[in-house]
Amino acid sequence: MTRIWPRRFPVVRVAIAAAIGCVVFFRHGPRAQPQELPPELLNRRVPYFTFRNESFSDVIGRVGQASGIRIDVDWPALAAVDLMPDQRITGSTYLGTVSDALEGVVERVDSIFWNVRYRCEPGRIVISTVADCAKPIECRAYDVRDLLGELERVTDSQGLKTTQWRFHWQPARASLAALPGLPGSGMHYPSWRPDAASELQALVMDRAAAAFSRLCAGADPPQKIAWIECGQLVVVGTPSAQQEVRALLQYLRRHPESERKFR
Repeated sequence: MTRIWPRRFPVVRVAIAAAIGCVVFFRHGPRAQPQELPPELLNRRVPYFTFRNESFSDVIGRVGQASGIRIDVDWPALAAVDLMPDQRITGSTYLGTVSDALEGVVERVDSIFWNVRYRCEPGRIVISTVADCAKPIECRAYDVRDLLGELERVTDSQGLKTTQWRFHWQPARASLAALPGLPGSGMHYPSWRPDAASELQALVMDRAAAAFSRLCAGADPPQKIAWIECGQLVVVGTPSAQQEVRALLQYLRRHPESERKFR
C-alpha cells in the first residue's frame, strides 16, 4: 500500500485520520456494534499439533476445538478456487494463537495465501476467498497513552537498565518476549528501539501479526500501516485486522501474567 500520510507532521496525520472517521460517521450514521470475538479467545494460546494425510475440513475442525472458537468454511466459495473439504494435507500448526494455527493449516493448501483468507465475525471466524474477505480498508486511532505509561526499561541484577523493555506489572527482569502468546515466549531478545512508542508499535506489529498477514488482511498485497503519534496508535487495515488489534490492546490492559517464572 502506498503511504500517502505526511511524514513530518505527526499532528496533521492524526487529524487527517480523525477527519476521515468524522466524514464516515456523519455520512452513514452510527453503526450498531455486534458482539465481537472475546480477546481472551483471539489471544489464547492454541496447542501445537501435527496432522498427516488428514482432510482439510477435519484439520480446521481440530483448530476450532483447540481454540474454543467456532470456525466455519465457505466451501462453495473455496470450490471455485479448487479447494475441497476432503483434500488431504500433511503438516503442523504454528505455535501461537488461533491466527497462527490457521496460518499453518491454510498454508498446506495455499502456500502463498493467493486464494484463501479469513475474516472475524460476531461469534465466529469464517474461511473463504480473497474476493469474499476483502472488506473496505478502515483507518482507526486507538488511545494507548496508558500502555505507554506502563512501559519501562528492564534492569539487570545490578540495577542497570538494559536494552529490553517491559510492562511494570510483569515479573522482575521479564521482557516483552515473555508475554503469553509471543514468539519466543520466555526468552530475551535484543531491542534497540529508543522509546516506549517505538517498542509498543513493534509489539503490536509482532503480536498482532495476523492482522497484517495475507491470510487476514484480505488484500493482495496486504494493506498494512501502523504507527504511534501523540499517544495514538493509528492502524489502517480490514475490519478483521482492526479486531485483532483491539483484542490485543484489551488483553494487555488486563495485565496478563507471564507464562514463565523468572528468578
